Amino acid sequence: MGNLRKLEFSHCQVREINNSTFENFNSSVEYLYLWKCRHFVKVENGILEPFPHLKVLDVSNTYMHPIQAFHLLKPLANGSMEIINFNHVNDESITNNSTYRYEVIITQGMMQYLKTICVKVIDVSNNNIIDFNNGSLLTFDRPECLREISLSKNRFSLFNGHQLNNTIQFFNSTSNLWKFEYSYIPLGFINFTQHLEFNMSSIPKDRVITLPSSIQVVQMSHIFRTGEPVLWEIPENTKVSRFDVSFCQTVDQGKILAGSEIDYMDVTGIDSRVIFDTLHLHPLSNLRTLIIEHSNLYTTSKMQDNIFTYIPGTEKLDISNNFLWELHLNIFEHMTKLTHLNLSNNLFRQIPMAITKIPNLKELDVTNNLLTNINISFQTYFKQLNEKHGFKLNLDNNALACDCTNSDFIEWLDKTNVTLDAEGTYKCILQNSTESNTHHAALYYNYLYAGCNSKLWLKAVIGLFVTFIGIFIPFTLIYSFRWRISFYLYKRFRNMLEKGIAVNFKYDVFVFYPEGGLSWVKYVLIPKLERKWGLLMCIPDRDFIVGKPIADEIADNIEQSRHIIFLVTASFKHDTWGEYAIERAKYHHFSQNLQKIIVITKDLQTEEVPHELAVLWKDIALIEWPMNEKDLENTWNKLKLWLFLNQPN
Repeated sequence: MGNLRKLEFSHCQVREINNSTFENFNSSVEYLYLWKCRHFVKVENGILEPFPHLKVLDVSNTYMHPIQAFHLLKPLANGSMEIINFNHVNDESITNNSTYRYEVIITQGMMQYLKTICVKVIDVSNNNIIDFNNGSLLTFDRPECLREISLSKNRFSLFNGHQLNNTIQFFNSTSNLWKFEYSYIPLGFINFTQHLEFNMSSIPKDRVITLPSSIQVVQMSHIFRTGEPVLWEIPENTKVSRFDVSFCQTVDQGKILAGSEIDYMDVTGIDSRVIFDTLHLHPLSNLRTLIIEHSNLYTTSKMQDNIFTYIPGTEKLDISNNFLWELHLNIFEHMTKLTHLNLSNNLFRQIPMAITKIPNLKELDVTNNLLTNINISFQTYFKQLNEKHGFKLNLDNNALACDCTNSDFIEWLDKTNVTLDAEGTYKCILQNSTESNTHHAALYYNYLYAGCNSKLWLKAVIGLFVTFIGIFIPFTLIYSFRWRISFYLYKRFRNMLEKGIAVNFKYDVFVFYPEGGLSWVKYVLIPKLERKWGLLMCIPDRDFIVGKPIADEIADNIEQSRHIIFLVTASFKHDTWGEYAIERAKYHHFSQNLQKIIVITKDLQTEEVPHELAVLWKDIALIEWPMNEKDLENTWNKLKLWLFLNQPN
C-alpha cells in the first residue's frame, strides 16, 4: 500500500478509534473519509499522526462530538489542508452514551489546532452549536487561506457583543472567501411590523457587516431573529453569483454598493412590503434570476407600479405562490431580456395581458391557477413566440372547461406546435359537467361539439323576439319599474363614484361572534386571515375602544370594514347585539359600503340560521364549517376566494 492516497469508511459500526488504528497505513494517504458511523465513537487525539500529508478530512455524520473532532487536528497543526468537514458530528442520541453535552459552546481550547491550519473549506454545520467564545470559532492565524465556510443548522448568533466584533473582523480578514453559509438559524421570532421600525440610516457603523469583495455565494436562508438590526453590505464592484436570503424573518437589512452585481437572488418567504417598501437596493441590471415565492405580493402597493424597473436584465422571474389574480399591464415592459416567467400557484382566471409586453418569452408556467381556457389572442401570440424562438407553456392543474365556448381552445391544444407540459393532456369539465381530459375532447371533437353551431338559428330567433320586445314594450316596463330602475342607477352611480375617489377602509373584515366564539376566532380565524393572508381584521374584544358605547363601536367599525363575517353558533340567537349587528350590516350592504356578508355556521344546521340572516339569503355567502379536517382545505379556499376575488354587486 505504498501508493495509497485515499481511505474511505462508510456506515461503519466502529465504537472506538485509538492511536494505533492507522499506524500500519502508509504516510502517503491524503484523503480520509469516515462517513455515517451513527453511534457514539470514542476517538483519541493522535489517530491522524500516521497521515502528515492529509489534505481532506471528512467525518461528516459520524457521531464523535465536536470536542473530539476539533482535537483530532492536533497532528495537523500549522499545516495546510483543502477540506475539513465536521458536518453533523454531534447528535442528541449520543448524550446517553457519553459525558458530552448536546449543547456545544466553541472555546479557544477547541480551536487551538484548527486556527493554525491553512485550510480552504471548513464545514461545522448541524452541530447544535449555541455560542462561541471571544477569539474562537471565527479567529484564524491565516484567514486568507479560507475559501468556503458553512455555519448552518446551528443556534448561535453573529450579531451581539464579541460575536458581532469577531464576525466583522472575520470578513475583514478573509480576503479570498467566496462562499459563506449561515442558514436555518432559529434565534427568535418577530412580527412583520418590526421590519418597518428600522431604516439603514439609523444603523450605527459598528453594526455594519461588510462582506469581502471576493464573495460569490451568500447562503443565509431561514434565519429567525429579533433584537438590534445589522446592515449586511456588499462592497463596490463585487460579483456575486448567488445571494439566497429566502425565508429570513429578521430585522436585518441589506445594501449593495455601486458597481456590484448579483447573478441569482432568492428572497422567497420575505414579505413583499419589506422587499419593495423598506429595502433600497442598487439597480441590479445584470441580475439574471430572481425568485420571489410566498411573499404575499398582492399586499404591496408597489404592485400597481412597475416594481421590476430595477432589474431590466433579468432572464428568469419566479413570482409563484403569491395569491395574485391580476397584474398591471406594464409591469414587465422594461424586462426585455425576460425568457422564463413562473406564475404558478396563484389565482389567475385568465392569462394576464402583461405577458404580451415580454418580447423574448420562451417559457411561461401558469400551473395550479384558475384558468378555464386560452383565448384566441393568446393562442396567436404563443404561436408567434414559438415561431420566433420556441416557446413552452406549462398549463397543468387549472379549471379548464371542454364545453362549446372553448371548442377553439381544444382544437388549438390538439394542433399547436407550442411545447406543452403533461404531454398536452389536461383535466377538464365537459358540457354535461362530467370530468374528462382535453385529449379525449379532441379525439371525439366532432361528436362532442357537433351541436354547438346548430344552435345559431335558435339564437337568431331569440334575438328577433328580444328585438320585438325591446321595441314595443320598453316604455311599459320603464313606467312600471321606474322607481326600482332609478334606485338601481343611483346605486351604480354611487359605486362608480366611490371607485373614482378611491374609498379606503380601515379594516378588511369585521368579525361578529356570539359569547363563547372568541376562542375559535382567536385560534382558528386570526392565524389564517391576519398572519397568513395579510388581512386586517376588526375583533370586538381586541379592537373596540374602551368606554365608548358598544352600539356606536359596532356601527362605526362595520362602516369602516370592507367585509363582515358572522360566526353563527347555537348561542347566536341569545346574543344581545346580534340582531343589531345584522341590521347595521344590511344597511351598509345595501348602501354599497359593505361588499360581502359572509356567514360561517359552526355546529349548526342551515335551517337553524337565525331569521334575521335568512331574509338576506340571496345577499350572503354561506359557509358550513366542516367537522372533518379533510374538508378544511376546500373551506379555506372558498373563504379566500370570497375575500380576495369579491366583485361589488
